[in-house]
Amino acid sequence: MIRPFYFSEFSENLVNLPLYLYSVGNHYEKYLSRSEGYRATQIFMTYEGSGTFDLFEQGKFTLGEQQVCIIRRGVPHEYYPAKEEDWNLGFIGFNGHAADAILSGMPEGEPLTLSPELFQRLWNDMAHLWQMTTSQVEDAPWKGSVILYSLILSMYQELRLPAPSAVSSTAEHSNPLNRAIQLMNAHYAEPLLITNLAHAVGYSVQHFNRIFRKHYDISPHEYLQRIRLQRAIQFMEEHPDISVNDTANSVGWDANYFIRVFKQEYGVTPKVHHRNWHMNEDNKGKVALPSRK
Repeated sequence: MIRPFYFSEFSENLVNLPLYLYSVGNHYEKYLSRSEGYRATQIFMTYEGSGTFDLFEQGKFTLGEQQVCIIRRGVPHEYYPAKEEDWNLGFIGFNGHAADAILSGMPEGEPLTLSPELFQRLWNDMAHLWQMTTSQVEDAPWKGSVILYSLILSMYQELRLPAPSAVSSTAEHSNPLNRAIQLMNAHYAEPLLITNLAHAVGYSVQHFNRIFRKHYDISPHEYLQRIRLQRAIQFMEEHPDISVNDTANSVGWDANYFIRVFKQEYGVTPKVHHRNWHMNEDNKGKVALPSRK
């Protein structure tokens, strides 16, 4: 399935978020040159074919299937198909006051080979971000921030790199909140209580809820719920024959609660979403390529 380039209309108003989506999509890519760089840091991922990235003074490299690369905001570059074949390239552009800090330990300007499972998850994240923003889902910017943070941490884990020490060196309380989010991502499938999270980072429950909401505009409970929903979507997309009950169990919920929360958030049941997503994937390659603007 081709997802035309989408520029997030919300982005310029969300500079206080640690990470926010700037652009997202995937194309059968042709030649593109950015002599002055791009206005956002980008994660590129090759689903099919291969392409060449030229970072000028930093050199060239080939991005093959199931490989990703990171190019920082403002770095001049150009890219084009490596051979006379289709190159299905996905991209996620993001900014935010934590963007530089969270990528401080990540290799940049070179191909990174991921496991098939993680690559598919990143591709699913890209597809979900695209669907969420183009459909203008309620609270899409905040949900997108959760997805961005989670996928970057997953790359650190996959590549066996030390996680960034802080999400933001300037925001008050950033280290405790960063630790809380790391715990959410690590233990979302367990019966994780907000009380335990607060105590783990050294805060009372009341103070933890107050500063978390001040920093992210949502409560810790809502943030954890969105992580679980996103993980559930990824689990369903990676396992075509999975049951709703098994999906619910994978994120620490019972099936009835999972169905209710999912429908409240996305307007459809998990079963309907699961069926629609796989129908779209089955039609991949049958969609006419859009013209680029």
